[in-house]
Amino acid sequence: MPLGQARRQRRGGVTLVEIAIVIAIIGILAAVAGTLLNDTLPSWRTRRASRELSAALNQCRQLAIAQGVEYRVRMADSDPDLNGSSESVGSYFIERGNAATGSTAWDILPWDMDGSGTETGEGTVVLTEGGEDAQRGVSIAPWNPISGVDGDDIVFSPRGWLVNPVSDFNADGYVEITFVNKRARANGQTDDWTVMVSRGGLVRLESNRQTPVGAPSGTPSASEWTTSGATGHAP
Repeated sequence: MPLGQARRQRRGGVTLVEIAIVIAIIGILAAVAGTLLNDTLPSWRTRRASRELSAALNQCRQLAIAQGVEYRVRMADSDPDLNGSSESVGSYFIERGNAATGSTAWDILPWDMDGSGTETGEGTVVLTEGGEDAQRGVSIAPWNPISGVDGDDIVFSPRGWLVNPVSDFNADGYVEITFVNKRARANGQTDDWTVMVSRGGLVRLESNRQTPVGAPSGTPSASEWTTSGATGHAP
């Protein structure tokens, strides 16, 4: 083989130094990507958990209107140590009442027409570590006292409004449930999503890091929502 051709073949190969550089670059990119995922995933999970509660509340409102009976979300567990371990804590139930007002019995969804109450999977949401709906590092913060009808419940009437007493609403006219990114708390940051329900039964999400989703406003005795031309008023 001519000497010049052999030199050209050697120049066309890949040296060990070049391979080492490529491996080092891949390692750096993987480390950066891992760090970004570790920070992004808990934030995404927190938002997802809050959206699921928001969807449950909207579902209750729609079902109450459609079926002419009360529906509620009954809050069960919250996390007493938001700055402690990374374990998730929190749960709530979605339930159907037995009357248009003053329900005396509640059935966890799906609604059992025979009244047996044996099926509860659809209306049981458990974020606590090991639960089917657990979101790693996401907890429900202790909420302000909610009287509802049985305590700790957000109750919709067949007219789509909340029947909770005025004392359940904050100064801005909302019942609030907050989901906490515990990884962020451990890093000295705050990344929470709050589900806010007005007296008129309208739901919004608000994050300390992002623009509020939806733009309703309200007071303990009335609420109004003007986004996209939609309005709603409580009595």
